[in-house]
Amino acid sequence: MNGKPFVRIVSQHLARTATEPAQREDLMKRLDATLEEHIKSKGCEYEIHVEEPPADLWLMSGNVPPAPGSEAEKKWMELDKAEPYEGQTIAEYFQQTYPGRIAG
Repeated sequence: MNGKPFVRIVSQHLARTATEPAQREDLMKRLDATLEEHIKSKGCEYEIHVEEPPADLWLMSGNVPPAPGSEAEKKWMELDKAEPYEGQTIAEYFQQTYPGRIAG
């Protein structure tokens, strides 16, 4: 673009989802502000793309991540690793919380 170096950033937003337009706009503004100082200040043009892949296509060390805010998620964060658990998965959580929406 305009003879300037071009950088394309892809962010995969996995553990949470931005469902409301204001949340999505805020997410993009924060990403843009963070990247701008590191990329645009160096004379590059850039593009940001955020993906929210389906939660049922996500494994961590062979485990589907637990539901947001669950005791299993808290334990994962405390241990700083994935391990087997009992309870609702993140995929089940998104299916229940956002019916009809594949992405999570």
